[in-house]
Amino acid sequence: MSDTITRSDLIDLAANVAAVAHLAPDFDGADPWGSTMGVWFACADHLYGRNDDVGVPDEWEFRPGLGLDDPDPLYADFASDYLVMLGNRAKALADTCERLDLNY
Repeated sequence: MSDTITRSDLIDLAANVAAVAHLAPDFDGADPWGSTMGVWFACADHLYGRNDDVGVPDEWEFRPGLGLDDPDPLYADFASDYLVMLGNRAKALADTCERLDLNY
């Protein structure tokens, strides 16, 4: 990563934070990386546990752990297609956080 964060970087980060915050019921903008991981994993957990044709997108590279906890109930009523869309937005935000070295 470059030592300089550009105006474009900040606009990209703000746009992705706004998109995920608008779509996810429990997103905390004060911790974009941690909240993004929580949203993304909640989407993946629900998609993995459902018996439908949607499933977890391969590009998310999701691998369930040995013991899957109970999926977050905040996401239980979302349609699978919505979870994929939200997860894709979370992935975009995660990519931005990584590019700007905001991950931990």
